[in-house]
Amino acid sequence: MHEATARALNDLNLALSAERAAEWDAVRERPWHGFTRAIRWLADLDAPRLRLLDVGCGNGRLALALAEPLAARGTTLEYVGIDASAPLLERARARAPDGARFERADFVANPAEAALPPGPFEAVALFGVLHAVPGHACRRALLAAAASRLTPGGLLALTRWCFAESAERQRRIVRRERMAGAGRALTVGVLLTALGAISACADRPGAAAPITLVFKHAHILGQGNPIPKLIAEFEARHPGVHVQAEALPWNSDEQRQFFVINLEGDSPGFDVMMLDVIWVPEFARAGWLLDLTAKLAPDELAAFFPSTVEAATHGARV
Repeated sequence: MHEATARALNDLNLALSAERAAEWDAVRERPWHGFTRAIRWLADLDAPRLRLLDVGCGNGRLALALAEPLAARGTTLEYVGIDASAPLLERARARAPDGARFERADFVANPAEAALPPGPFEAVALFGVLHAVPGHACRRALLAAAASRLTPGGLLALTRWCFAESAERQRRIVRRERMAGAGRALTVGVLLTALGAISACADRPGAAAPITLVFKHAHILGQGNPIPKLIAEFEARHPGVHVQAEALPWNSDEQRQFFVINLEGDSPGFDVMMLDVIWVPEFARAGWLLDLTAKLAPDELAAFFPSTVEAATHGARV
């Protein structure tokens, strides 16, 4: 990956964590199941003192998960957590167990070898962090730097996304040779719903008058937001139709709650909505989605990724 691209992605991740730190902290209070396995392995090290480096520590929940069980075994935990997100580190420090220390370090913007504390450590953890490190080379450098901080016989514990082992997730992988049409494919749900809303409006009395479509969508951070350009292109192809875009909170639970409350009230006040793919069956069964199947030409969906079309299909209907 080009260095400029990696830095841009890292900046986007940092902006997202700054804006949503409180939400992320609220949903990351309980320990992962993997923490339990890590505790068992750490106990096998049989060391009276355990020095642990938590790379990408976030709100420091690993420190909380380890402190009590290790203390019960008579092991003193010397925990060091590093992260690039200052807001998450503030929350980590507010609840940190005794002896825990947190440092701000950006191991994407800076070489990992220089960004990580020197150690040594009996254990280094990278839980839920590698997928947020852009580029294969950067991930390899981070792992190499983490492993170099270990004492002989130390533990390197990490998590990774296992897309290759899941047939369901493999269908969602975008192949490099098909990236040229990615922007169009990724917005198929929005475009199809918009077409349905326009068709519905056109069937109403007085449809020749100017039409305003209210489009509710998730708030998209960063400069890569495709929505303004898509709306401009759509309005250019459909004179007399104006799209009024209104952003919802970034949190998907809040978005779903907004849609359900308004749609159940039968007076939603919007025509088009951007949905999480997992909501499509529920919303279709409730009668909240317009069936576009009969309005589509036989080859109209051929330009879109099959997995994207599948996500917008329920009961063989789009």
